[in-house]
Amino acid sequence: MASTESSRARKRAAEARAAAEAAQNRRQRLINIGIGAVLVVVVVGLVGGAWWSSGRSGGNIEPSADAVLPQGVLAADSPYAYGVVAAKGAAQGKPVVEIWEDFQCPACEYFEKVFGETVTEMAKSGDAEVIWRTIAFLDSNIPGQNSKRAMSAWGCAIDEGKKDEYHEIVFANQPTEGVGWTNDQLISFGAQAGIKGDRFDPFKQCVVSETYFGWSVNSTDQMRIQGITGTPTVVVNGKKVAFDPSDPDGDIERLKKAVAEAGAPQS
Repeated sequence: MASTESSRARKRAAEARAAAEAAQNRRQRLINIGIGAVLVVVVVGLVGGAWWSSGRSGGNIEPSADAVLPQGVLAADSPYAYGVVAAKGAAQGKPVVEIWEDFQCPACEYFEKVFGETVTEMAKSGDAEVIWRTIAFLDSNIPGQNSKRAMSAWGCAIDEGKKDEYHEIVFANQPTEGVGWTNDQLISFGAQAGIKGDRFDPFKQCVVSETYFGWSVNSTDQMRIQGITGTPTVVVNGKKVAFDPSDPDGDIERLKKAVAEAGAPQS
């Protein structure tokens, strides 16, 4: 058993390093084509050393109190406004883990690859209440509104009960920055996630209509309100967790330790 776990750890570490190198290559391409002039890349000690930074809420659409929200998304008056609870049934009084992410962010793809399984297990086991604080701030700097489009499509999948599946598939199919996803791709992800039968057409129409654009804008505005400076950012009971990009397996243990030591959030 110990040998198997060690092999898994080595494999995960190798995959994480490859993902970090790929993210770095994509960032360099952005700089080479001139987007780096408006997109500030801050290298800090958080998964893969890639932290995308911006001070604007994303695109030219203003936040609105009338925005339609997907089923179960936390309301505007929640301390975790517009967030998505990763799993139902987390025990009350457990630590709250917030994961700030953008579907176009390469470092967020890295985070999903390295930490996704661990975070999902925390949520499903009730060890923590995990809340995805998904945002679309990269649309401020990259044409196409692709972060909003992906987030809105995810909202459509949330309505169909495929929250976890669609979230994973979008990151697994992350395109080069600036390329984005076509509507056909976003719709096909729903089929891959298991949306079918008489529910597929409503999902498709929801994606095409961009029903949840307003939600993505409101959620992104929370980044400014709560002082989040980049993605991915992990917050446990209101405290940011620092990581060591050279040690992804150690980072998993550091996250587990942070959760174990956090206790219930302060009211």
